[in-house]
Amino acid sequence: MTVQSSSPTLPSRGAAGTAKFVVVELVSGLIVSTISIAYAVGFSALVFDGPIASGLSTGIWAILVGTAVSSIVVGVLTSIPPMAANVEATTISMLKVMTLSVIAASVAAGASSAQMLTNVFAGIIVATFASGLSLYLVGAFRLGQYLRFVPSAVTGGFLAATGIVVLMASLKVATGTDVATVWAAVRSDATLAWRGLAAIAFFLAYQFLRRHVRSPLLMPVFFMGTSAAVYILSRMPAFGQALSPWFPSGVSQMQPWNLLSPSSIGAVDWGVLLVAMPEIIAMCVVVVVTLVVRTSSFEVAFNQRADFDMEFRGHGIASMISAVLGGAACAAAAGTTRLLADLGAKSALSAFTVSGVVLLILLAGIDLTAYFALPLLGGLLLIVGWTLAAQAIVPPIRQKSWSDLLVIATIVAVAMRFGFAASSAVGFAFSCFLFALSYARVSVVRRHMTRATFASHVARTAVLERYLREEGARVHIYWLGGYIFFGSSDRLYDEVRASIEGQKGKPVSHIIIDGAEITGLDTAAAQSLKKLGSFCAGRDITIVYAGLSQHIEDALASAGLFNGACRTRTFPHTNLALAWCEDEMLPGAPEAGIEAFPAWLAEEAQMQGDDQRLMSYFEKRTLAAGEALYVTGSAADTIDILVAGSVSIVVGDGSQRHEVRRISTRTVLGEMGFFRRQQRSASVIANEPVVAYALTRDNYERMQREAPTLAQGFVVYLVKILSDRLEFANAAITSLVPQSPGNVTEVIRSKSR
Repeated sequence: MTVQSSSPTLPSRGAAGTAKFVVVELVSGLIVSTISIAYAVGFSALVFDGPIASGLSTGIWAILVGTAVSSIVVGVLTSIPPMAANVEATTISMLKVMTLSVIAASVAAGASSAQMLTNVFAGIIVATFASGLSLYLVGAFRLGQYLRFVPSAVTGGFLAATGIVVLMASLKVATGTDVATVWAAVRSDATLAWRGLAAIAFFLAYQFLRRHVRSPLLMPVFFMGTSAAVYILSRMPAFGQALSPWFPSGVSQMQPWNLLSPSSIGAVDWGVLLVAMPEIIAMCVVVVVTLVVRTSSFEVAFNQRADFDMEFRGHGIASMISAVLGGAACAAAAGTTRLLADLGAKSALSAFTVSGVVLLILLAGIDLTAYFALPLLGGLLLIVGWTLAAQAIVPPIRQKSWSDLLVIATIVAVAMRFGFAASSAVGFAFSCFLFALSYARVSVVRRHMTRATFASHVARTAVLERYLREEGARVHIYWLGGYIFFGSSDRLYDEVRASIEGQKGKPVSHIIIDGAEITGLDTAAAQSLKKLGSFCAGRDITIVYAGLSQHIEDALASAGLFNGACRTRTFPHTNLALAWCEDEMLPGAPEAGIEAFPAWLAEEAQMQGDDQRLMSYFEKRTLAAGEALYVTGSAADTIDILVAGSVSIVVGDGSQRHEVRRISTRTVLGEMGFFRRQQRSASVIANEPVVAYALTRDNYERMQREAPTLAQGFVVYLVKILSDRLEFANAAITSLVPQSPGNVTEVIRSKSR
């Protein structure tokens, strides 16, 4: 597989322009790297607490490895640069839920603290690889675009649940106490109360500043500034003792942990990981849904069209490589990605800078926990959790979409009570239900017309055209589109049946179903169409299918639609189907009087009795089958009236040749090009032996001089033909325009007053 990057190259603006571009990319990456590192410490503290708190430094190492790898891979393979990839709330929340399951299973198995940590790290790496594989498979099988159809309420439910998990965990990071026991803890220990208040104060201060300071640098400057201030104060004798509990204690330098080493594989209790498998599967589902939401938001923010499959493949590759190297799952993060864009970054160079800074931290083995106070990390997580929850809950409230809000609340409640594995199942059920409910409301009928307003590509005499128009209500044409399933097929049956039963006057004789845009159908849909066939059979109605793809036609044939009681026909496209229906209607039409052409033409030109004089200006032409009456590009110097046989108007040559219209007897040809003095825009080829009468330009000019009244009558005849064609075309166009509650004519008149 070849994966291409859409990252822009360096602009060709000379040395100064290139230097400025590089500086912007490097500075943007450097600033974003500080936030990414802070997230690594804060989210690691969220996961590694309680019985596994001693694994904090290794957890930071795993997240930084994931950040370094994902920054490069996602930054290069993204379709909408710039893209910043680091640990983000949804992924880490799922890892947190998974670690809780592993801890519980380890305790039940009587595992030691060291064994428990080993199981947790193994679980993180397995979950990272599994989620990466899921992302890659979605992209490899090009399923990304289809995931756009996941209802926003379902994605909102996962985001809201994640936000609430992060909100609750933020206070635990700040105080070291669970939400359930935090009140009793702060009452007995004032230092815990100050730590919690500091986190809340950090959150409130940032929210206040965000309303008054419109700068992308606000978050990094505010966080790094307060962190530096607290760190400096902690080193002063006056504040050192009070602030020392704000920093993690007993944490060593970062140590790598690799599942692929023989000693690690043998030390893992794989039975414990099997217990956590539902949470790992839930994580795979949630990270896929989250990436859809993130990518859609980036499309809006950057005003670019994203390649969803490319994003899934890039993120999948990044996660799998991270897992092999012992890293934790990281992904495109909304905050840092938008920060990169706001700072002016435009390419993968900024992502390489983030990765470079993180790699330097890893190589140096710096103890990051010594520089970031836990209350400030808790405040940072408070901001992240609040943002996620607000993004999910506020829009439905503003739009008064109470059904969406109910879905979100249900998924959140299930996630909080039974875990994300159960909420994933509920989310899937809601997705299926909402999709079916919404799709069932959308009619598969894209258009519905009758022969009275829509004709085939066969041009006939004015008499026959008037007859077909008068009888046109007997032929109904339905253009279908989309996927037809049990709900939409029943609605189609009801719609067609209502049209047939509700028609006044002439009964329906033919139903044309254009299926060129049908993407698929299920078994219930085929049965509904079969039911429609039975209904039409009882009313002597023929169903004509047109434009069906081979697999759709095979599916209908296997369901017995073409050999039942109802008469059916199939055609490659609707033009042929409608032409056949017109031919079926014509036996009841009045005689056209083909053998009396001169008298007929004189009557049409309102020159009865002058048929011999009129015909003296016309020249008889005979064509064999396949012979050309007109050739594309030739001079339009004749007006021809077809007397016998039929011709086809074709465009293109060779394999590109395409019939656009078929002309039958008593039809005028070439009049528009003749009067506009243009070249022929298409070729006219005889389908069979043809007889035509041609009025040359010389003879027309001679008629104007010798018999002006006769020439005027012939022109009036042509104007009448063109008026009929224009009237019919206007009716067809009007039937295609969706009807609005207001009167379009009145609107136009009101604007002209």
